[in-house]
Amino acid sequence: MRNKVISLLIFILTLQISFESIGQIGFGDIHYISDTFEKPTRVLPVDMDNDNQTDIIASNEFGSIVLFKNTGNGIFDTAVEIVNVNDSISDIFTVDIDFDNDIDILLTTVPDSTIYWIENLSNNTFVTHKVYTEAYLPRAIAGSDINGDGNIDIVAAYKENIVWFKNDGSCNFSQPIFISNRTTPNINLSDFDKDGDVDLFTMARTKTESISYVYWYKNNGDGTFTEKSVTRPYKIYSQGDVELYDMDGDNELDLTISYSRYWDSYISVFLNDHNGNFTYSASALCYHPKRFEAYDFDSDGLGDIVTTSYSNGYFYKNQNMSFSDNTNICYLDDINDIKYADFDNDGDMDVLCSGGNPDLILWVETILLKIKKQPSDVVYCNLDIVELSVESSDASSFLWQTMEDYTSGYFYTLEENELFNNVNTDKLIIAGPDSLFSGWQFRCKVSNNFGSVYTDTAVITVTEDNEPPLLVTKDVVCYLSNSTQTILPVTSTINDLSDNCNYIDTTLSKSVFDCFDIGENIIQVTAVDGSGNSVTKDVKVTVIDTITPEIQIPETVTFFTAGDEYQIAGTLADPGLVYDNCGIKSCYNNINGLETLKGVAFPLGNNNVEWYAEDIYGNLSKVTINVLITNENSYSVYPNPFSNYLIITQKYEGLYSLNIINLTSEIVYSVDNITDTWFPVDLGFLTNGVYIVNIYSGNKESRLKIIKVNP
Repeated sequence: MRNKVISLLIFILTLQISFESIGQIGFGDIHYISDTFEKPTRVLPVDMDNDNQTDIIASNEFGSIVLFKNTGNGIFDTAVEIVNVNDSISDIFTVDIDFDNDIDILLTTVPDSTIYWIENLSNNTFVTHKVYTEAYLPRAIAGSDINGDGNIDIVAAYKENIVWFKNDGSCNFSQPIFISNRTTPNINLSDFDKDGDVDLFTMARTKTESISYVYWYKNNGDGTFTEKSVTRPYKIYSQGDVELYDMDGDNELDLTISYSRYWDSYISVFLNDHNGNFTYSASALCYHPKRFEAYDFDSDGLGDIVTTSYSNGYFYKNQNMSFSDNTNICYLDDINDIKYADFDNDGDMDVLCSGGNPDLILWVETILLKIKKQPSDVVYCNLDIVELSVESSDASSFLWQTMEDYTSGYFYTLEENELFNNVNTDKLIIAGPDSLFSGWQFRCKVSNNFGSVYTDTAVITVTEDNEPPLLVTKDVVCYLSNSTQTILPVTSTINDLSDNCNYIDTTLSKSVFDCFDIGENIIQVTAVDGSGNSVTKDVKVTVIDTITPEIQIPETVTFFTAGDEYQIAGTLADPGLVYDNCGIKSCYNNINGLETLKGVAFPLGNNNVEWYAEDIYGNLSKVTINVLITNENSYSVYPNPFSNYLIITQKYEGLYSLNIINLTSEIVYSVDNITDTWFPVDLGFLTNGVYIVNIYSGNKESRLKIIKVNP
C-alpha cells in the first residue's frame, strides 16, 4: 500500500515543517465615491444610521460637511449635505456626544475661530450648536470623557493652547479648561497607562522653540494633566501626526509619528517597553505625509501603515519592524486624508482616500488571503473516510500536501486518485485509508494573485476498533394510530449513542406494533459499528390504544304512526356501523340498554336517544340521535305499469294494511299489519288491466292506480 501511495504523489521539496498562517495582502478595485465634491479635506468612516454599514463623512475647504450613505457592500449614495458653516474646516471628529445612540460631529473652523458640535437627529436631520467662538486658529478637535463623570467632553487645540470643555450632561459646555500652552495640529486620546482614564498624546512646539516634541499628558483622573515628554533619537523640526497602536504585537500601545527632518519625511515607530518608555525602532521614508493610520491590515500581529503624500497614498507592510517596501494604493495627486474601514463587510479593512487634484473621494478594496479555519488533527478507524478542510478569505487556489514521515522534512503535493479526492479544493477527502497512514501529516497551500499561505499541519491517527458502540436506551410509550398498527422509530428508543469511530447502524428486533401488542413488550435495540462490534440492550415498549370507536347513524330517524305513539318494528333507529381499530366490546342505548331499539314504543314528536360503543380496551364513544314520530307519511308503487311484482314503499316506517280491487270493486288481493318501508307483492296471477291499491293507516286512506301488463 505504501509504495502504491507514493507512486501517486508528485514530489515537492520544502524544508519548512512548522508554518505560521500569515496573511498575504493586496489591493484590488478602486471604488469612486465622488468626483463632484470640491476640494475635499477630511474624511471619516462611521456608521451614521445604525444599519451596520460604514458610511462616510467628508469636509471641504468651503465649510461643507456631507454624508455619503453606504447602501451595502461598499456602494454609496450621492452626497447629502449635513451642514455648511461657510468657513474653512480645519478638523472634524465623530462621537455620540449626547448619548442618544447616533453619531454626532465635532468641528473647528478658521478663520472664524469657532468650535461646533453638530447634533444628529436621525433621518438626515442635523442641528448646529456653537461651543466656543474664541478659539483662535483652531487646528484639532476630539471628544471623550475627560473627568470620568460619564459625559463626553471636548478637547481642542488652537494657537498655543490645548484645552478641554466640560459637558454638564445636557451638552452645555464650560469655558476652556487649560491643559497645556503647546501649539499642535493633532490630538490623540487613549487610556495609554491603563488606569481607567483618558490620556492625551500630541506632537507640539513650545512658544520659544522651533523644535517639535512628542508629549504625553497623563490624566490625573480629575480633569488635570501631568506633562511628560517622549524621548526621541534626533531633533524634529516639523509638526506631524501621532498614532498609538500596538506595532509589535506585545499588547502594549506603541508610538508612531510623522515628521520631516532636513529634506526628508518619515513615519517612525517608537516601541513601548511596558513601562511607558519609548525606544526608537524603525522608520518609513515618505514624501510629506499629511495623515497616516496604523493598523494590522494583513492580520500577522504587526501594525502596518497607510499614509498620504503629495503624490499618492501608500501602504507600508510591517516586515519584522522594517518598513522599506511600499505599495501605491490610491493613485491620487495631492492626497489630503486617508482612513480605513470594512466598507464591503468582508472581514478585512479597506482604505479610504480623499484628494484635491482631481477632487476625488474613493475607497480601495483590500484583498486579504488569510486562513480563517485550520485543518485539525483526526483520529479515525481503519478504512473510514477522512475529511480535512480549510476556510480562507480571498483565495483563488488550494493545493493539499502530505508528509508521510515527519523525520524527512519533505512535503509531497497530492494528485487526484482513488485514495485522495478534492486535492485542489478547500476540502480534502481521503477515501478509506488503512493503518499505514497513521501519523501522516497534511497541510494546504492556499494562494491568490498576491502570494500563498500554508495552513497548520494536521495529523491523522489510525486506531484499531475493538470497542462496541456506547448505547444508552430508554423505555418508550407508543400509541396506536387510526390504523391497526404503529411503527416505532429506532431513534425514539435511544438516549445516547456514540462510538470511537464514526459509523454506527442501529436496528430494532421489532418495530411494528398492533392491537395484539397492547400493554408492555420487551424488545431489543442493537447498535453495530463499522468494524462489526455490536451491543444489544432491552427496551420496554408500552403500547396504548386511545382511539374511541366510531358509530355511524343518522342524526334523525323518522317513523310514522296513525295514533299517539309508535312501536319500532325494525332496525332503522339502530347504528348502521360500529367500528374500532382493535374491536368492539359492546354497543347499547340509554332507552332499553340493548344493541337495538326494535320493539321500543315512542310517543309523537322528538325523542332523544343516546347510543354508546365501547372497545375492548375501555375507550367509549357516545352519539345522540333524534327519533321523530310523525303522523305524516307518503306511499308509492313501482314499477308502474308492472308485469309480475309490484313494490309498495312508505317514506317512514309505520303500520298499515292494503287491498287491491279491480274496476268492478272486487278485492283481488289484501294484506294487514305491514311495517316494512319496502314491501314486494307478487301479482303475476292478475289479468292485464287497471287496478286500484287502497292503503289504510289508522283512519287515513291512500289510493294508487296500477296497470298490469304482459310479462
